[in-house]
Amino acid sequence: MDQMNLPLIIFQGIPETAIMVVLALVLTGHEAKLKDVLIVGVIGGLIGAVVRSLPISLGVNILIMLPILGVLIAIFCKIGMLSAIIVAGIGAIVIGITETAYIFTFVKITGITIKQIMSDLYTRLLFPLPEYAILILLIFICKRYYWTLLNIREFNDIRRIKDYER
Repeated sequence: MDQMNLPLIIFQGIPETAIMVVLALVLTGHEAKLKDVLIVGVIGGLIGAVVRSLPISLGVNILIMLPILGVLIAIFCKIGMLSAIIVAGIGAIVIGITETAYIFTFVKITGITIKQIMSDLYTRLLFPLPEYAILILLIFICKRYYWTLLNIREFNDIRRIKDYER
């Protein structure tokens, strides 16, 4: 159970969800429209805060949030449900990897423990800012050079062409 208060929801939960959605859409070849991403980020961040406040085991909140984010992405970004679930999964994996690497590096360089970071609200609010900057830079690079991990949009176009030819 994680203590989520309003500043953490506004400055951590919502931006992290929005960044994850944009990065996941870009890495799967979909277009990321700002309005749709902001709506998914706000709703997903608020639902994520509720889920994190539940008395469940650590990590289970991710398993609960993935299908919810998939549904939100499907509804607001107007892509298929299976594609949206894959987008949410890829986003969670990429965020998880970068977050783990960032935390490991930060702790090794500064010597500050996670327990110290979590105990102070201001430190907890400022802690993810470099990670967000890195992820936003990654989004710009991926968009600029058309880098994708799995171009679902292209797969869907190929499938439509094959269905049309039949």
